[in-house]
Amino acid sequence: MPDFDDDLISDAFAGFSAAAAPSVRAAGSGAVRHTIKRRRTRNTVALSVLGALLLAVPVAAYASMDRGNQGPPPVATSPEVTFSPSPSASPSATPTGPDGRFTLSQLTSAKIEVPAWTGGSGQSCVSGRVRLPKIKDVQYFNVPGDVGLFSVVHTNLDDDAALETAALIACKTGEASRRRVLAFDRDENGRTVMKGIVASGSIWTIAANPQGGIDADVSDFQACCSTPKVMELHQTRTYGWNGTAFAQLGGPEEFAAHDGLIDLAVSVKGITWAETKQITVAGAKRPYRTATVVLKVVNKGPAASGEWMVLLDDSGQAEALSGIGQAQPVLAAGATVEVTVTFRVDETMFDLNDGARLWVYELGTVSSGYDRNKDDNRTVAAYPK
Repeated sequence: MPDFDDDLISDAFAGFSAAAAPSVRAAGSGAVRHTIKRRRTRNTVALSVLGALLLAVPVAAYASMDRGNQGPPPVATSPEVTFSPSPSASPSATPTGPDGRFTLSQLTSAKIEVPAWTGGSGQSCVSGRVRLPKIKDVQYFNVPGDVGLFSVVHTNLDDDAALETAALIACKTGEASRRRVLAFDRDENGRTVMKGIVASGSIWTIAANPQGGIDADVSDFQACCSTPKVMELHQTRTYGWNGTAFAQLGGPEEFAAHDGLIDLAVSVKGITWAETKQITVAGAKRPYRTATVVLKVVNKGPAASGEWMVLLDDSGQAEALSGIGQAQPVLAAGATVEVTVTFRVDETMFDLNDGARLWVYELGTVSSGYDRNKDDNRTVAAYPK
């Protein structure tokens, strides 16, 4: 089951727009380490910098990008500017090759080799021998050429014991960015050599793995605009040199928890409205009421779900308070669970909207649509009239 199919995000995301990115997978992967984590931060945009795909939903406001798996291409080398070895870190093993450590300042102070960005929106990204500026955000940045360098780590990226440099770069492609991790080393004459692409995809941060290679924080897509960032599914995947090529060495290879369509259905079991309370908004008192809603969620199968969450469509002017945008445990096929959520709404909206729209979303399926029936995975919590 691939991380991404070529289908557009389905109508389950009506009311939202998202910038989708390819999964980060590499050929020849081994099951060495497996760590999954979830980013639940909603108001901050995580930093990172590599190949991504842009998908506009529901309005095609952004440029289209190539889709599919993003395995590392063949290793390529290119002689570059000569730098003195970086004194900032000590190798963990006795070097048997050139010191390949570079600082962020060194790699942004001279031209370095950037491989061509292939497919879709990547065709507009600069490549060749270019000087990349530093960027502070891997998704939102504005630099000449729309390509920048975000971070570097020192780790073993080849067969010798000396350390090399893994550099996270990004190309801005609208509201998303394409991201890559490049490997840099020195040759015997001290010249900078770009050894290849270690990984590509929606990579937010990288860290040196003690066993060699990098640990990358990877998401299934890049949320933007009105799409809640909590919908991103984050995993830790390990990439490095497998003896013949750069490849995925550890961590999960797919985002979706199953390879068949399931059917998550939601309905309102009960709703209670609190009394009107005056709340100051933008310097003015407004009459708000808080709703406590008990939802019934059923997995009609045939497979067990992955983690899932309840989301709130703000078209009804409701504001989430609790239980919304929080990852819920796996739901077995045929299982039923009740979830309590709360939200508040300006009661002057009651006559303008029929209610707050709530829906259930299975994490990791943003681009593959693993729900057989998208008509029953949403419901309306009616406003009092």
